[in-house]
Amino acid sequence: MKLKNIKKIVIEDFKKEDRDVAQKIGAVLNAFMQDVYSLSENRINFDNLDQEIITFSVTVDANGEPKNLLRFSTSRINRARGGVVINYSNSDGIYPTSQPSISFQSIATNLYKINHISGLQADTKYTLTFLLFA
Repeated sequence: MKLKNIKKIVIEDFKKEDRDVAQKIGAVLNAFMQDVYSLSENRINFDNLDQEIITFSVTVDANGEPKNLLRFSTSRINRARGGVVINYSNSDGIYPTSQPSISFQSIATNLYKINHISGLQADTKYTLTFLLFA
């Protein structure tokens, strides 16, 4: 939804005896309304979302299972609910066969084990960037 007619509190719009109060209110409300307007314009501050970016290297077998035990820890998320691979690369120029998808499980507080990654070609080392959601 687009917000229309966003107006700031301008102290000059008030009588001289009311300007002190208008300035105090404006300092709070103007900043708040700018944040609300930014959200409505699809400008999301990712620092305010409960998510974390994890980057790791992996090689999978023909079944999509990591060849080595692959764990990751989080510093911001206590209970991860899922995630999406947002970037991938490798030095050989070999592309995945489809969008990589990761299944993982919690093994301790803030510690997770990757069980399976679909979409990667076997025996090829990839670097994945994973956006983890709480």
